[in-house]
Amino acid sequence: MSEKQKMLAGQPCDPADRDLTNERLHVRKSLHVLNNGESDKAGYSLSSRATVR
Repeated sequence: MSEKQKMLAGQPCDPADRDLTNERLHVRKSLHVLNNGESDKAGYSLSSRATVR
């Protein structure tokens, strides 16, 4: 069972897991772009919004 699966199931997990950390960073960058409209500076496009899985 992956750390993400454990987290989603409400079980103890390692928040420093590489996959969880990468996903968290991606979400933070996406939210920053959406909140501040800085698509050109951050290298993200406002038209390619992230989807929640």
